[in-house]
Amino acid sequence: MGLIGAVGALGGLAINLAFRQSFQTAGTGTAAFASFLAFYAVCFTVTWAVYLRRPVATPAKPQLTYAEV
Repeated sequence: MGLIGAVGALGGLAINLAFRQSFQTAGTGTAAFASFLAFYAVCFTVTWAVYLRRPVATPAKPQLTYAEV
């Protein structure tokens, strides 16, 4: 539980640091927003590829446990 809380806290800190850096260098938060949007797009793609896409249909194997006589 402590590790999960630490990762969550670092996520909140990283967002603030990214926006602060974006405002210091460019004067706007657009660069930080664009980078977050790109990261979320990558996360969506990975989630879709691993969990959501339909598996490729494989041909059914004949069942050999009994014989129809």
